[in-house]
Amino acid sequence: MEVGSLPVELWRLILAYLPLPDLGRCCLVCRAWRELVLSLDSTRWRQLCLGCPECRHPNWPRRPHLPPVSWREALRQHALASRTWTQNGSDLHSSACLHLFRRRKDRRVWHVGTVPGGGYETLRGALAAAGPYDKVVLHAGVYEEQVEVSLKVPVEIVGMGKLGDVSLLVSFDQQCPTARLCNLVFMPAWFSPVVYK
Repeated sequence: MEVGSLPVELWRLILAYLPLPDLGRCCLVCRAWRELVLSLDSTRWRQLCLGCPECRHPNWPRRPHLPPVSWREALRQHALASRTWTQNGSDLHSSACLHLFRRRKDRRVWHVGTVPGGGYETLRGALAAAGPYDKVVLHAGVYEEQVEVSLKVPVEIVGMGKLGDVSLLVSFDQQCPTARLCNLVFMPAWFSPVVYK
């Protein structure tokens, strides 16, 4: 691409219509294209990050009025975290690094809240039954635990619905090497100002 053949603003306008995979391919063409794609951080990358249904504002809920340092980097971090938990693999290696964990193909899903067909009433009950790399789904509501909840095995805890539909008044003590918490609003429990340790 010769930058002089078209104005840079026109190139940015054209690149702003490309989907995520095509933007990645354009970054590989040459240095000039890479710089143009990276210059779309506050426009196209922001739109892609906020348009992803699983991805929320990186600074939510404390500072949603402040943009992240890089929207592209925020989207990349979210994609890496999601990919780690959606990979299938039969080998489970213990490690403190999140990217080394792989999910078992036979993992179970535990439901908490008012669920047709049953489920657990409390998060503590579901975590007691959950095995390594199982998924605990919290349905809409406010969940309050009266004592500290220990995460002894790596689990994924996901809130159903929109962000803000599931609130936790809980104090977590993570004793396992990793855990994934998604689409949840945390508030300190009445007995401790610590939400997560």
